[in-house]
Amino acid sequence: MPAQEDCAFCHAFVSDVLIGVSALHLSSGDGKSALSKLAAMKLLSAPPPGEFEVPGAGVVKEALGYLHANCGHCHNERPEKHDLSKMRLRVHVTDKTPEATWAYITAIHSKTFHVGPTGTLEAIVPGMPDQSQLYERMGLRDDWQMPPRCTLQVDPTGLKTVRDWITALPK
Repeated sequence: MPAQEDCAFCHAFVSDVLIGVSALHLSSGDGKSALSKLAAMKLLSAPPPGEFEVPGAGVVKEALGYLHANCGHCHNERPEKHDLSKMRLRVHVTDKTPEATWAYITAIHSKTFHVGPTGTLEAIVPGMPDQSQLYERMGLRDDWQMPPRCTLQVDPTGLKTVRDWITALPK
């Protein structure tokens, strides 16, 4: 069980303290999502005007959604984390194309603050997951692991999704 300071390490940097669930994840294209149901039941203080979608298709959409849910609560625009990483992985409901997301803007060809355990120097190297520190650190469970706390096992499905996405990015 995580220590209380481990919980605050991630949960303290989101406004509602709930990570991994957002308007993007509660939405669906058919208008019958949990978000729409909560709005119809008047359980939301500020119901949105409609549904939202992670931009892209296939593995692009899957990877951006995964990074948003699993990494975006720390890797976002909040100033508390800017000294740790310039990479932003939170997807906004206003992002209409993958290229407009912070993941594309701040992670692709972005130099990291440190050299990774195998010598990786960039967060994401298009077409080369094994040279991408984001992918490398997702696959570790040691002092270099991402997320940095409270995960004892690598998520093989998420790791494969991110690998496939990086592999598909044009070089």
